[in-house]
Amino acid sequence: MSDYALGVRLRAILLQERARGLPLEARRLQALVGDLCEQEQLALVPPLRHLLLSPAFASEVGRTPPLGEPRSRLRFLQELREVFAAPLCDRMEAVVGGLLDLPPTGPAVGSGCTDAPPATPVLAVPIPPPSLGDGAGGPPRNAWPIALAAFLGGALLLGLAGVFFWLAERHSPAHQGAIPSRPSPEGGGPIGLERREGAERAASPPIAAPQAASGEIPPAVAVETPPAPALPQAPGTQEGADGQAAAVRTLESLYQALSRQDFAAARALFSGEAADQFDPTFFRQFTRVEVSDLQPTARSAGSITLDGVVSFFYPDGSLQEEARTFTLDTNSDPPRVVASAFDRVLRPRRPSP
Repeated sequence: MSDYALGVRLRAILLQERARGLPLEARRLQALVGDLCEQEQLALVPPLRHLLLSPAFASEVGRTPPLGEPRSRLRFLQELREVFAAPLCDRMEAVVGGLLDLPPTGPAVGSGCTDAPPATPVLAVPIPPPSLGDGAGGPPRNAWPIALAAFLGGALLLGLAGVFFWLAERHSPAHQGAIPSRPSPEGGGPIGLERREGAERAASPPIAAPQAASGEIPPAVAVETPPAPALPQAPGTQEGADGQAAAVRTLESLYQALSRQDFAAARALFSGEAADQFDPTFFRQFTRVEVSDLQPTARSAGSITLDGVVSFFYPDGSLQEEARTFTLDTNSDPPRVVASAFDRVLRPRRPSP
């Protein structure tokens, strides 16, 4: 089943339940998402549950008719982009399209062709034919004067290039360091430019190695190499690890406060959006609650989503375990829970062993 078909199927079930007058409870919506998503869509479970519990979805499903406003697509996607990473939000665009009964994006399957914009017409400019001589295939008129002008122009260019090369050579450092021409003291030919190579060697003597007073070559001086500068750490690497550890500590502290029924301390660890998931009336029925096996499932620039196991201990000694999903805002210090969703019952209530 495609992501778009998932949204269409979820829309049909929600409209059917609303037509029957059934309330859309949070636990029912969370369980419905877990039942509909197939194996390749398990990554969509947290963002889809977050969307169904958001105020934007509650407002849209309360319309008449429900889930019929195309402009709600932007509201839904904005709600998801504030919490989840871009790849998940890209996949959720198809789910939201099916949920709002919008046409799927991309070319229609099986249409045989796709509409393409008309090609821009190209104006044909006539090119006049070349002027030919009297005979078919003979040389064009005035061909010899043109060839002669081309030859003279090429010769002039070569002459100018030679002059420029000579000027550049005259002003080069190697030429300026040459010994001017003068007669040889032995009466031989002049020396100077003809012996430029020897003059250059004389002008630039080789660098001799320094010697000590005794004539021995001193030992090589050890040069201390400074340590290489530390490479900058990839952004988000340490921050991601610290953010995950801080999020785990927040959830552990939250359930410790709920277990000892210190609801004032617990209230400081979650936002108002998640307040309905930590109702004091609900947690007063347990003697102890615990959270464990916290594992990250999604991460963005300012949030992280963790899956965990919550254990509820009743006064009669019975125990129930549930799988839940938590989304935390890592921009706050410490991180705060902004969403929590029920996943499934791992162990139904029964006496503790």
